[in-house]
Amino acid sequence: QESDSQRAMDIAASLQYVFEETIVKATNELHQKSAAYAKGNLCLSGGSFYNCNANSAILKRTPFERVSLFPACGDDGTAVGAALFVAHTVMDEKRVGYEPEEVVYLGRRYDPPGIGRPLDLDQVASALASGKVVGWYQGRAEFGPRALGNRSILADPRDPAMRDRINNDIKKREWFRPFAPIVLAERSAEWFDFDRESPFMLFTARVLEPERVPAISHVDHSARLQTVTPSSNGLIHALIVRFARLTGVP
Repeated sequence: QESDSQRAMDIAASLQYVFEETIVKATNELHQKSAAYAKGNLCLSGGSFYNCNANSAILKRTPFERVSLFPACGDDGTAVGAALFVAHTVMDEKRVGYEPEEVVYLGRRYDPPGIGRPLDLDQVASALASGKVVGWYQGRAEFGPRALGNRSILADPRDPAMRDRINNDIKKREWFRPFAPIVLAERSAEWFDFDRESPFMLFTARVLEPERVPAISHVDHSARLQTVTPSSNGLIHALIVRFARLTGVP
């Protein structure tokens, strides 16, 4: 197919390179102009910042120390931004320090089904460890395009055939598209070269042992990771703790 051709891949790589270099140049210029008052903080919005490689390049190649991204940083997030602007500048509402879980899971909630068995996390972890693919649904849906543990397809990252299996048989999409790891925040540094939390799956990091988790490693041994804590998503965190006990992979 044309999309799989070397020419198509060369074009995609070239566009990514130009995009990253342009973003980094603009961000460095912004830092020079804002250093006196920004105090190392940068807030980004717009669909361009779903580009995880570009976001990571900003962290690595600009002086900004803290980069804030709303989980729905495209046009959908504009609605939340407008509401906050009105609340705090027109209505004089007191500013609030929102926790990550308070701005991610804003979507629709469904009542539990009246049939079936109660959720057994040990059973789910065992199914994942044995190669099963699990459709996982809990609480309110994510706001934004990322599946962040409330509406997710879960599978074993150790299986080298898992990416092709899900792409071909379940998601019906391109072969090269990888799957993002959800990792216990307290053990993230053991597996990824990344020195901060990434609760919204908006940054890439280098996988330290890609041969152990091939289903989530890109061809350049990077991954688009989500870190979870007991407070950010307690149920998915508890499930991964159980999976780690069975497999050694958190």
